[in-house]
Parts: sequence; C-alpha cells; structure tokens
Amino acid sequence: MTVELSRGGEADEQAVRNLFTAYFYEMAAWDPGILMNEFGLPVWHESAGVPRTPDEQVEENWWVRDRCARYAIRADGAAVGFTLVCEDFSILPYPVPPGSDFEILDFYVAPKARRQGVGARAAGLVFERHRGNGVLFTLAANLGAQAFWRATLCACARDVVEHDGATMFRFRS
Repeated sequence: MTVELSRGGEADEQAVRNLFTAYFYEMAAWDPGILMNEFGLPVWHESAGVPRTPDEQVEENWWVRDRCARYAIRADGAAVGFTLVCEDFSILPYPVPPGSDFEILDFYVAPKARRQGVGARAAGLVFERHRGNGVLFTLAANLGAQAFWRATLCACARDVVEHDGATMFRFRS
C-alpha cells in the first residue's frame, strides 16, 4: 500500500474538510468540551455559532486550522485521513513549549484504514517535511492515541519525552 501526504489541490482541501467532521465526532467521545448540537453536529461548548451542516461545522472550527499546513493522508490514492501542522504559534490560544518548531495540531486516520500502518507511515512523512523540535498533545482519556504516538514516535523520532501522563509529547524529527 502506498501512503502519501497530499497538499494544496482542491481534492486535498475537500478531503480534509470532509474528514474533519468525522474526526470531531470521534473527539467528542474523549473531550467533555465537545457537545452535540440540535442538528446532530459536534460543537465546542462555548461555540458562538450553531452550525446546521457539516460545512458550517468545519467553518466554525477553522479559526486556527486555516493557517496551518493541511495534508490529506492518502492510501493508494484514497483520502483516508488528514493532519494539520502548525508552525506559527502566534495564532494559537495556548502556550507552546519554548524551543518548539512545529505542533501536530490534528491527526486523524479513518477507522477503515487503521491498524494497517497508514498512520505510522503518514507520521513519518510529516517528520520528513517538518524538521526540528515537535510537540503534540493528546486528550487524557484518549488512551489509543497515546499508545499510537508512543509507538510511532519511538520508531520515527528522537529525544521523545512524555509529559503530563502522555497528554503532551515532545520530540525531535
């Protein structure tokens, strides 16, 4: 299976937007700050808008993501996930550890493509494109994500350090 990061084309942007809603539904299971609204869409509890469609839901949550590098994760050409990498920390509403060069803000592989090596290969490609000191955060309740990143970072990165019970990983790519 060929895994690639694809960026910049219309199909890539639409794939990221389409997969984002699935990602947000999944995140709601671990993040008490994500609620389901009256239209069946996941939203931040302090959300100002009331999205009625998946496109509106994406727009509601694009406030930082529109200024990050957005990649579609493709397996044999099919869009099966996405990742967003942020290098401009001035746009983030929280502090990033000093000395960081990039943050993996979001990383998602659709359930159908999991446990096939797609995520690990995609992460390796992120590390080839974004060099230096990286950081990523996981939700405390998302033990699967923590296990994935622990194994993937140990295989693909150096100087891996877990903080706060594996809710923050620092590493060098």
